[in-house]
Amino acid sequence: MNLVSLFKRISAEYAVQKEVPRSFAQNALIRDCKASLTEALSLDKLPTSYRAKFSAGVGKWAEIPWITIRDNDIFHATTKHGIYIALLFTNDYKGVYLTLTQGWTFFEKKYKGNDPHDKIRFISNFFYNHLQLSAKLMQFSGQRISLKRIDNKFSKLATGYEDGTILSKYYDISQLSEDSNSALTDDLLNMSECYQQAQQLLLDPKDYIKTVTTILANNSHQSVVYPTADEPDDQVNEDQQSYDVLQKHGVKPDYDALAQHAAESGRQGEEFAMAYEQNRLAQSPLLSTVQDKLKHVSKEDGDGLGYDILSQCVNPKNPSQTKDLYIEVKTTYNPTETTPFFMSSNELTFFEICKKEDMAYAIYRVYGDPDNRKLKVFTPKVIDQADFKPTSYQVRLNG
Repeated sequence: MNLVSLFKRISAEYAVQKEVPRSFAQNALIRDCKASLTEALSLDKLPTSYRAKFSAGVGKWAEIPWITIRDNDIFHATTKHGIYIALLFTNDYKGVYLTLTQGWTFFEKKYKGNDPHDKIRFISNFFYNHLQLSAKLMQFSGQRISLKRIDNKFSKLATGYEDGTILSKYYDISQLSEDSNSALTDDLLNMSECYQQAQQLLLDPKDYIKTVTTILANNSHQSVVYPTADEPDDQVNEDQQSYDVLQKHGVKPDYDALAQHAAESGRQGEEFAMAYEQNRLAQSPLLSTVQDKLKHVSKEDGDGLGYDILSQCVNPKNPSQTKDLYIEVKTTYNPTETTPFFMSSNELTFFEICKKEDMAYAIYRVYGDPDNRKLKVFTPKVIDQADFKPTSYQVRLNG
């Protein structure tokens, strides 16, 4: 059963099955949904530490069925607290949201009588603030979702789901076809990329609650200082970048923090690509003679030239000679090379110049967890077939 089939079966059967006086263990819908998760969610394309779960309730049928995907290397295996990916069905079962969300139960118990809904919404906005560039690229919304699509006595748990959502994308199940399954899978992989970016914002990778309490304690004009990956939590360097906390009544993008996060990810990817190039050149009798021409341009000369690495390749018009190879490196945490990425107007212009002037060019697509990096080479012919979408506009006012 793929994702489309899973969604359509839940949409068609859940409301009916809720009224059947039969135990969960005997219910075919629940059994089949649980059995199909690995295939439907394409878990083989996600990190091996990810675990999926389907729930129709505990003891009685839930108003909102859900499917969660959690990284067990980061968070405990519970949906009561932490950040995770969730598929949340509307309570008329006609729609489903793909979300990056948070566990509501922790907020409900920890801040009982002290506006827990306000607290979880604040944290949702905080994470969205730091993920919004990726969200824009991947077409995920940061607006509050709406699970209440029919008049009904609605549980506070579902309201907590709505408030805890960081990113989302809505699907009208009736409009999905078998051809939609590939796009759904791509969306899931892209949400996994955002999930991994969110993990980078945690003060302690295994302590989400510590991050939440620190953010809420600094929710006025202070900052939350994030230790670097190489330092223990109790050692904070003076020159570490602080992440400005969102103001209570608005979202102010912290572009410095976003830029730093992107720069660090890019730097790691470029170092990986440099190592790949060093090995590639060394393996070729011809290219090994020109290894000294390999240059990490963006590191040595700075950004702005439209490419990151200057290397060498065999000249296709004269195989006994080499020619310059211009490499642009694009890095994401997602475990697939098809995750969308940004190209600046300068990078795109340089790519067009390379094609026009018959200069050797390639995009080195670095992807996957930093401990398990992979690289795929994309040639101009493949790049030309990609879907380029503008993500911002230049506005010039007259007068």
